[in-house]
Amino acid sequence: MDFGAEFNFGMQTNSGLADSTAMAFIYSGILLAKYKFEHFGIYARGEVFEDSDEILTGPVENSNHQLVGINLVAGTVGIEFKPLPNAYLRVESRYLQTTELEDIFYSKGEFHHYRIEGISALGVWF
Repeated sequence: MDFGAEFNFGMQTNSGLADSTAMAFIYSGILLAKYKFEHFGIYARGEVFEDSDEILTGPVENSNHQLVGINLVAGTVGIEFKPLPNAYLRVESRYLQTTELEDIFYSKGEFHHYRIEGISALGVWF
């Protein structure tokens, strides 16, 4: 079984969203685990991204036209098939969620503070 982790932190002077003279902060992190057997693998990933002062995300408006930074948590589960050492097929499901004030995902004519994704990918390298 493989495990991985990453954490990032940043700050920027004179960049607060509510007070432009204040220090702004951003952080993100990820934890992941993968279990491999024969030509298959299953994996899970958890992520957090906090950019309340919009250092990286830039101005983002919610459905009420308020400026909001992105504060996001996400979880992913998937399965991978490797028929060859240099090829894979992946299928995964991902859930993303922001705070209730950050309803930034648009689906079926409405804004939401969450999104569910299904993703498939085929990769080959030489």
